[in-house]
Amino acid sequence: MPSQPDATGALTFLFTDIEGSTRRWEADATSMGAALARHDALLQAEISTAGGRIFKHTGDGCLAVFTRAEQAIDAAVGIQRAFAAEPLRLRIAVHAGSVEHRDGDYFGPPLNRAARLLSAGHGGQILVSDVAASLGRGRWSPDVSLVDLGEHRLRDLSEPERIHQATAPGLQREFPELKSEQRSLGRLPVTRTSLVGRADALDELVALCAQHRLVTLSGVGGTGKTRLAIALAERVKGTLREGACFVDLAPVADPAAVTRAVAEAVGMPLVAGQDLLDDLARFLERVEAVIVLDNCEHVLEEAAELADVLLERDPDLRIIATSREALGVDGEHNWRVPSLAVELDASGSNSPAAALFLDRAEAAGAELHTGADTLATIAEIGRRLDGIPLAIELAAARAVHLTPDQILAMLDDRFTLLGGGKRRARQRQATLQAAVDWSHDLLDEREQRLLRRLAVFAGTFAADAVAAVCTDDGNESATLRAMTALVDKSLAVA
Repeated sequence: MPSQPDATGALTFLFTDIEGSTRRWEADATSMGAALARHDALLQAEISTAGGRIFKHTGDGCLAVFTRAEQAIDAAVGIQRAFAAEPLRLRIAVHAGSVEHRDGDYFGPPLNRAARLLSAGHGGQILVSDVAASLGRGRWSPDVSLVDLGEHRLRDLSEPERIHQATAPGLQREFPELKSEQRSLGRLPVTRTSLVGRADALDELVALCAQHRLVTLSGVGGTGKTRLAIALAERVKGTLREGACFVDLAPVADPAAVTRAVAEAVGMPLVAGQDLLDDLARFLERVEAVIVLDNCEHVLEEAAELADVLLERDPDLRIIATSREALGVDGEHNWRVPSLAVELDASGSNSPAAALFLDRAEAAGAELHTGADTLATIAEIGRRLDGIPLAIELAAARAVHLTPDQILAMLDDRFTLLGGGKRRARQRQATLQAAVDWSHDLLDEREQRLLRRLAVFAGTFAADAVAAVCTDDGNESATLRAMTALVDKSLAVA
């Protein structure tokens, strides 16, 4: 028999209670008394066999302690199997932590969390906290597995708990939604830089999110759509019960994997062989939250279908999408993310573009003399870079080794100057060239050819000029359709 738990160090606790015990006592006290005696004997046998010890009875349940998490999880599975033929239905919770031991009893926050975890479950269900799952992973019985049920807020606890359900052959697998106070879908990325020059835009977008359940931030690569979307979700989530969740679709190479990426981000258990989108829609029903779908342009159709289905099924769900172009879903509000203004603001202060350059140069460790001539040069850098935040940030990183005058003089070869971004930046954001290549590669052949030919225009141009100069096959209407596509995909501005 495994060694019994001692009173020191981190321990694992198993809590049980009987579902509907009060009703059973009132309906037939004699039968309930006999069933409870059988209940106590089964619990004692399974817990002792697994290496645990019951240290307290709660009337219709018990509190047991184990030295190892896998012992408690195996005991929980054994208990549910033993009760499969019994009239009583037990719910079980397993949690681990360091506690105080006095007079044969245990005290401390882990006990409170275990009790709250137990109250969220249903008869026949085994709920395991994330810490207990981590401690026991890989060491419980081979036929036992854990299903991730996502993060939930439990009554009287300030921090959400990621909850797992222990399953094994012979045990019930499907249960109603947990009885938690609030389900937390996930978290937004932690931002480590300030949001410069977007205060008015953010206020406008907050108002739009109150009116439209799908707001898409579209624009050319490098305009800061992702950073703005995160800031917007931070502002919006405070009014929504389940908060906000961020889904980065940039790494999703297979369009068919879009729904899976969202399901994993919101903490939905994945069940093989089922309609994943339908499962996700059911999982999010009655959820009051905002989901950020970031970088939709390369999986546009799949992202659009997903957004359409989820918004149809859950009237309390909101979506913020970022993309080179709009999703094209009913009810969508497409908001073009502009470049930063390059002129002085109304108070005569630095332009937002110049302010961003100064902020990022200082963060990189550059020591700039902010005299009138230097500020004028920085303002000109912002103008030459069209106020595009990514280009400005890459230029500002060069200020550690180059003066603003030197940076400005080298902008004629900007793809070389603005190469080599931060070491851990996404590949498509590491250089200005990569950002342009990402957009270019998403175009069809005619659109790519037209984009290259537009370089013959030194400034603005008219549609009829495009049709006349850039058509080589006599199909001017196809050229103009391609021109419209470049506008839609944020590579030209109408």
